Amino acid sequence: WAGDVPKTSLDVEYLFSTGFEPTMQSEAAIRHTARALIDEIGL
Repeated sequence: WAGDVPKTSLDVEYLFSTGFEPTMQSEAAIRHTARALIDEIGL
């Protein structure tokens, strides 16, 4: 869309400084989210 930011880079240092530790790798997280969204809309 016009006006969208073409690339974004997020700094996760603050998140990690709070003690957060990811429980999934990127691919697993994407699959988990996609499945949850599919289930939510009933596909």
